[in-house]
Amino acid sequence: MIRFTTLLLVTVILFSVFLFSSKEVLASCAMPSTLSEYKEKADIVLLGKVTGSRGSYHNVSVLRYFKGHDGPSQVKVTGRVSEEPSVYTSVDFNLEEGKKYLLFLKTSEGFLKTSDCVGNREAGEALSEEEVKVLGTGVSPSGNTQDLNQQDRNEKENKNVQNNVFLGLSIGVGLLVVFSLFKRLKKI
Repeated sequence: MIRFTTLLLVTVILFSVFLFSSKEVLASCAMPSTLSEYKEKADIVLLGKVTGSRGSYHNVSVLRYFKGHDGPSQVKVTGRVSEEPSVYTSVDFNLEEGKKYLLFLKTSEGFLKTSDCVGNREAGEALSEEEVKVLGTGVSPSGNTQDLNQQDRNEKENKNVQNNVFLGLSIGVGLLVVFSLFKRLKKI
C-alpha cells in the first residue's frame, strides 16, 4: 500500500516537473530556414553595430529596422539562450564589439534575445539583393526612448500569474488525491 502511494506521489511530481519545465534551452538548431521564414518568426529584425558589451548583454546602435518597430537608435541585446551566467550552449550567438550584424530578435522576459538558430549574421557594408528583396529597405530608427519590451513584460507578468495559479491548483489536486488514496488504503 505504501509502495502504491509512493509511486503515485512520484508520478504526480514528475508530471508536474515535465508540465512546467522551461522549453527555452535548446541543444541544437532545427533545419535551416529561409530568410523570409527567419523574418516571419522574429519580433524585430534590424541592422545594427555593436557599440559596447557588459556581461552577456550588448549595446547595439540601430542602423535600420526591417520588422517590428521603428524605435530607439540604441537597443540592448543578448545572444545567450540560458538565463544562468555560468551556462553556455552551442546555440549562443556571440556578438563582437565594433562589428555590424543583421539580427533577428525575439522579445522575451523583458529583453531582446537572439540565438545562433534564427538567421543572424555578420553584415557587410550593404545588404545583398536577395536580402533587400525579402527584408525591404527598412526604416531608420526614430530616436525615441520608448521601451520595446514593456508590452512583453506585461504579457509575461500575466502569464506568470496564470501559471502560478494553475501550478497551485495542480499541486492541491495532486495532494488531495494522494491524501484520499492514503485514507482509503488505511481503512482496508
